Amino acid sequence: MQRMLGPIFVAIVLCGLLVGARAETLSVDASPDELALTLDRADQLITVEKLNEALVLLKSLETTTPAATARVNTLLGKIYLRLDKPAKAADLFEHAVLSTMEDAEAYLGLAEAQLALGKLTRARRHARTAILSDPDLIEAHLLLARVDDRSGHVAGSRQRFKKLKEDQPESERVTVAYARFLAYRDDVNTATAMLSQFLDHHPFAAEAGDLLGLLYWQEGRKADSLLARANAARAFRARGNNFRAKAVFSWIAENDPGGKYGEHVKIAALPRPETSPQLQDSGESEPVPAPVPPVEQAALPDAQPSVPETPRVLEYPDPLPLPAGVNVSSGSGFIVDGGRYVITNRHVIQNSGKIAVRSGTGEVRNARIVTLDQDNDLAVLELSESFPEHYAIPFAKMADANTGSPAVVMGFPMAGVFGWRQPSLTEGVVSKATGLSDDPGTFLITSKMNKGNSGGPVFDRRGCLIGVAVAKLDITGVYEKKGHLPEDVNIAIKASRLLKFLDQASNEDGPSCNPEIELEDLYQEMLVKVVLVAAELK
Repeated sequence: MQRMLGPIFVAIVLCGLLVGARAETLSVDASPDELALTLDRADQLITVEKLNEALVLLKSLETTTPAATARVNTLLGKIYLRLDKPAKAADLFEHAVLSTMEDAEAYLGLAEAQLALGKLTRARRHARTAILSDPDLIEAHLLLARVDDRSGHVAGSRQRFKKLKEDQPESERVTVAYARFLAYRDDVNTATAMLSQFLDHHPFAAEAGDLLGLLYWQEGRKADSLLARANAARAFRARGNNFRAKAVFSWIAENDPGGKYGEHVKIAALPRPETSPQLQDSGESEPVPAPVPPVEQAALPDAQPSVPETPRVLEYPDPLPLPAGVNVSSGSGFIVDGGRYVITNRHVIQNSGKIAVRSGTGEVRNARIVTLDQDNDLAVLELSESFPEHYAIPFAKMADANTGSPAVVMGFPMAGVFGWRQPSLTEGVVSKATGLSDDPGTFLITSKMNKGNSGGPVFDRRGCLIGVAVAKLDITGVYEKKGHLPEDVNIAIKASRLLKFLDQASNEDGPSCNPEIELEDLYQEMLVKVVLVAAELK
């Protein structure tokens, strides 16, 4: 499937061609102070996402020492991380590490790149090395907390975030990261309160304001969301980060048809620091995708054999081929039956137009509905082009689990806030082998779930699929009826019910699963098998 370079990358390439030829080269006999100032300037440009200017500045340098070369490679790695090209970034950071062997910033960048690639063990190792080189490097501690969270070590992640917040109460990065963690753990009220309190003392905190607006939107507080994001966009612009400001104002324009919070409406006074030249936009748009075949009912055909190939994580994920500005329903799913089909929940794709899925490795396929099951809330999607056969979860590795068994949920919860690129993972146990009111087709788990997990797989620690995530218990409704609040109760459809829906025999003699593996290894194994499901709402 053909992929397009992102607009930012095109802008950088164009700027490199048009401006780079005129850039003066910093002389090799320049003083160390001049070189350091130039590198610091490039770093500042990257921070405010003026990537083209930073690239031109770095291209103008001629370095003669290992330390200077490592610094340039580290800054180039940062640029490629911002371009969502972690594989290229990892290569640059590795060169920087080899040049110095003790550069905390290079090790941190390498850890960031490995986390973006889904390589959690390597990310953890490099982040710890960065801390050994610089114990006060807050970003490395934050990254370890994110790795803990991604790999299911929730208690360790929570404790790490809490300590960071206590040690660095004025840090916007710590506040934003901790708020994201709390919101993902279904504590949105605490997250929004933390962000609001931080913004009271730091009104120019653009990242905090933008996240607050996104969380308000998730809660249905439209006016509060538009106001918070409009103020954040103005803060980005005041900081000289016009790219982020433009992106947020574009979102506001789509969701505020009356123009009450638009770019040219003065709604709040913000301080204005020094600014620098703006990032140039290429104006290039993504191609219109091929039409998706019409929805129809059909029997699930036999799997077609395919040739295995090595999974790869795309440096720049395929864009979702959905029209700009449309309302999108998102959920999770997983690949089955030779790589041609995806299982998800019926409610994720009902009343939808175009449907697309994207694997954890970044590969996109158009999809159409094949079969729906209203009673069990299941759906089968057929892909426009098969994924490799080994991306599929074999039917032989599907079976029900007993009470007390591990339950690992993998999917794309709250993708609008936490990202659409790669799935997240949470671990709990099967708290009851039957569902509410002893429903024999479902079971209860303690694994955390949020909106967007629907349709995603539930694994045990051997890599066997034991169910399909379907619902989070409505604790408010239970409280109104029973007078108490249950905790950590989520619902999944049994693997046996899924097999029956697919007209496959249950594995009564036991599934053919592997021995138990570490969560990080499980995540790596399943990364290609779990997909984001995005559907255009009619």
